[in-house]
Amino acid sequence: MQDKLTQKLESFKKTINTSESIVITGHERPDGDCVGSQFALHRLLTELGKEVAIVNPDPPPGVFDFLTEKLDFRTSPPQHSPDLALIIDCGNLERTGSLSGYLQSADRLVVMDHHRHNSIEADLRLVTTEVSSVGELVYYLYESFSCPLSADVAEALYASMLTDTGCFRHANTTAGTHRVVADLIETGGLQPYRIYSQIYERERLESVLLLGEVLTNLKRRDGVVYSEVPHALFDATGTSEEDLKEVINYLRQVEDSKVALLFCERKGGEIKVSFRSKTELDLLPVVSSFGGGGHSGAAGATLHGNISEVRETVLEAVIEELKKSE
Repeated sequence: MQDKLTQKLESFKKTINTSESIVITGHERPDGDCVGSQFALHRLLTELGKEVAIVNPDPPPGVFDFLTEKLDFRTSPPQHSPDLALIIDCGNLERTGSLSGYLQSADRLVVMDHHRHNSIEADLRLVTTEVSSVGELVYYLYESFSCPLSADVAEALYASMLTDTGCFRHANTTAGTHRVVADLIETGGLQPYRIYSQIYERERLESVLLLGEVLTNLKRRDGVVYSEVPHALFDATGTSEEDLKEVINYLRQVEDSKVALLFCERKGGEIKVSFRSKTELDLLPVVSSFGGGGHSGAAGATLHGNISEVRETVLEAVIEELKKSE
């Protein structure tokens, strides 16, 4: 662990020690890193004698019920303003949705993130790209507080790292990530396959049929593979956006492709675009130009407009970026 990160962790400890009521929140449509990190942080802060609440703009996906059944994950904030609002895995306040105003009413604001682009102004910013996920960062917090890892905390941290590294396939997976996982197994009693199965082997038949429809529409252009999901397809298959969580990883498996894109149409004219890169190509400049964020090889953005027009606009930008890198 680098000295600079150690210093930030010490500053975080001082801030926690002078706070009594803490609200933990994250981004809209919370993912595995968000949910797992919040669970582990709640356990840690409660152990330290703090009054803690987890509040998100949206409820967690059902696949994380092995965590959410043990703690209260709320979508409405407490009536009182907390001493400390802790925003995790979130690059800007807009992604906290309706909670933005409440969070800014807290006495102090702390940000924990591992993404390169984070624009939230806070009293303390625990932001580093040296870790795979916020979950890995929370692991180091446990070390800093000399707090032992319980079995359910080990599961939460593993879920965080497993999902945010694409099952340890993405470029944000490091030697340090694997050392943390080894410790979760050795000292936390973690059973990796059990958590993998909970998250990835509980697909509904409807989800698999949706995958088939998306793959049927797969196309390739100038090194980019892509598909789109009209909102009507969700109604036709009895599915939702949550059922798409692994689809983009099938797209990126196509031989000789360099980038995979998935266009998902939401109600109200929103188009969610998922980006994945198989090469050293840094997608963030393109993604940022559309107001999105994430990692260099795995990112996302939300645009407004007709899905066909959005598709062409994004494809042109990605292909142009690919040409520059050649």
